[in-house]
Amino acid sequence: RAADDLRKLAEEQAALRRLAMLVARQPSPDEVFTAVTEEVGSVLDADFAAMLTFDDDQTVTLIASWSAAGSGPSIGTRLPLDGDSVAAGIYDTGTPARMDSYADVEGETARFARDLRVRSTVGAPILVDGKLWGALLAATREREPLPETAEARIAAFSELVSTTISNAEARHELQRVGAEQEALRRAATLVASGASPTEVFTAITASAAEVFGVPFASLIRVGPDETATMVAGSAVSSAWVGTAWTVPADDPGITRTVLDSVQPSRIEDHSRVHGPLGEAARALDVGSVVGAPVVVDGSVWGVLAVGAAQNGPPLAPDAADRLADFAELVSTAIVNSEARDQVRRLLDEQAALRRVATLVARGVSPVEIFAAVTDEVGALFGSEAAVARFEPDGSAMVVGLTKGMPVVSIGTRWPFEDFLASTTVYRTGRPARSDHTGYRNASGSVAEDLRKVNFVSTVAAPIVVEGDLWGVMTVSDKREPLPPDTEERVAKFTGLVATALADAESRAELAASEARARALAEEQAALRRVATLVAGGAAPDQFFSVVAREVAGVLNVPGVIVTRYEADGMA
Repeated sequence: RAADDLRKLAEEQAALRRLAMLVARQPSPDEVFTAVTEEVGSVLDADFAAMLTFDDDQTVTLIASWSAAGSGPSIGTRLPLDGDSVAAGIYDTGTPARMDSYADVEGETARFARDLRVRSTVGAPILVDGKLWGALLAATREREPLPETAEARIAAFSELVSTTISNAEARHELQRVGAEQEALRRAATLVASGASPTEVFTAITASAAEVFGVPFASLIRVGPDETATMVAGSAVSSAWVGTAWTVPADDPGITRTVLDSVQPSRIEDHSRVHGPLGEAARALDVGSVVGAPVVVDGSVWGVLAVGAAQNGPPLAPDAADRLADFAELVSTAIVNSEARDQVRRLLDEQAALRRVATLVARGVSPVEIFAAVTDEVGALFGSEAAVARFEPDGSAMVVGLTKGMPVVSIGTRWPFEDFLASTTVYRTGRPARSDHTGYRNASGSVAEDLRKVNFVSTVAAPIVVEGDLWGVMTVSDKREPLPPDTEERVAKFTGLVATALADAESRAELAASEARARALAEEQAALRRVATLVAGGAAPDQFFSVVAREVAGVLNVPGVIVTRYEADGMA
């Protein structure tokens, strides 16, 4: 008996060694499962060996089997965890279990065992990352029960299965992370290259769908009035790109959920989701959906969402948090685009100021200055611009206009109506703004003219010559309210107009005025060079050095230092 026990121990160790070498080669899990059941059956001198997984619905699924007779239970067989059985014992306790007879046991699993003429069964749990994943079983038919050591011996084999599954899941996780990082890198490269927002949005939604292995991905822009617009989508959702809808406060969809929580979120039911997003989800048979907020300047700009197919694998529990990385790239693309627009706007503004300053330096007539400055300002804002002089009789006379401006012409006089921004400038000497609601129901020629052009927003800035209020420059738009910084930007041009007027009125100060204009032109050129460097993506060290040199040149000083304040109180 001792010799027989040693022989069996040697066979068992040899089997474990073969399996360990197999696992080390990292084959497919199925290959390991098949080899393990065969080795277990042979080592324990059993009639059957099987491997099964525990399912969420209180059932088990057979994933590998071996039979000494050559035929056994079919792979994929599912049985309930009912009655008394080795599988049920392992599921309940998480420890090895044994049954030496199914003769008087109730339940479908027991009947299945009796049909196979199984008498004695032992099994050990398969644990993966500390959680019960499945079980490894061995069984004999009409003969003596399996030895008392069988439970301990089969447990050694189940540990190899655990290692195989952990390795496979780790490899899969590494592949997933690698694919995800590669997708993020490609998108980040696209953002850094200065691609248009549309290109970036399309690339990110396509990458998100690919990385998460889902058919549906979309980027939804949410406006201040809570109107949502799908601005980009994966291939299957492209038909809904461009559609817009209002998101109700009680909408259970992913858009409203993310807007309210400002956190990555998940939903499963789309039956009552409002608008095209709900239509798309239902039409494409989408199951679980996760969404992440796209935050720009501290506010939710929109929502990036991905959805799994109803009949496919669900999204992973951490999908919402992982999607946040893609949403952050969208935020970066938007910020970069706005920054580029800001730099472009600054370049255009500085160029316009330089052209007007050059005219002022040449000492051209005020009429030419008025025409040039209104055309420059009108083009800069895409709006209508005018220069008016305040007259002693309590009116404003138009002396400069953008080309093609309707209703008004050079020489037109307007009385100071209360609803005009220029009236506020006349009374206060400060910039003013009007949304033009006042003229809608007002009477008089001025209100009638305004209704013809239908302006929705006007900004007016004073023109002050040698300390006295001379007149006003206005910018008016028919489409939307003018930007908040319009007053400040227009004031730069009114300063040039004031300079031109002062020069025209005082020949004695011509030389000084020309010097100021040249200095202003040089300053604008310096600003333009710096802005061009910013737009070109210069390195900080290079940028700081150029700024220092330009400031030294503009102020005509021997030294300029750029200093950064550190968190430890040093500079």
